[in-house]
Amino acid sequence: MGRFSQLAKRDGYIVAMAPAESYLDPVTAPSFDLSLRHEYDEWKAILPDPFPYHGRNCYAYLLARYGKTTTFNAGDVDTFDFITVQLYEGYSHMQFAVTVDRVSPSDALRQFCKSITTDWQVDFSTALDLDFPEKRSITVAPTRLVVGLANGWAGDGKFLFLSSEDIRAAYESLAAEESAPRGFAFWNILDEGRCSPQQPDKEVYLAKELNTFMHTR
Repeated sequence: MGRFSQLAKRDGYIVAMAPAESYLDPVTAPSFDLSLRHEYDEWKAILPDPFPYHGRNCYAYLLARYGKTTTFNAGDVDTFDFITVQLYEGYSHMQFAVTVDRVSPSDALRQFCKSITTDWQVDFSTALDLDFPEKRSITVAPTRLVVGLANGWAGDGKFLFLSSEDIRAAYESLAAEESAPRGFAFWNILDEGRCSPQQPDKEVYLAKELNTFMHTR
């Protein structure tokens, strides 16, 4: 995947990655391995049944090893033009912060953006098969960060739902500090107009609602 991304970038394509929250995660850093069968400690303590479906910075390896591409005309450039982190991963850190710790959604989103765009260390030396025995500094520049959201299908206690009002508050706060993310994405277009369990009396149209402050069209 990393090498393919470099080849695509060298041939002039726009290249992106879309990790789930746990696949690119300052919270669990510097831990790293290739298993996708981890549980978050905070959820393990309160869930009635195990949820062993999280990763541990597996996409950080792609950034560390394949994050730069040597092009024919522009020299070394970032391989990945933008990185969409899926905050709607099941039982995510963000979901815990908002629903259990009762952090305000806008503050939680702002804290996430600040943490992932600030240098953090990941230790790859434990994965001997990768032949990459190094600790590397990982960061996602705000200009490459796309925040992955969910529309009305989420908000059931397992999958994070953020209202457009909270998203806007976080975005405008970050923009005032010149550290706003590049943008937002959401899953999925078919569920536009659906009411979230979190706000059952309001249809959610994220494309339209995000555009009121992003002004993309």
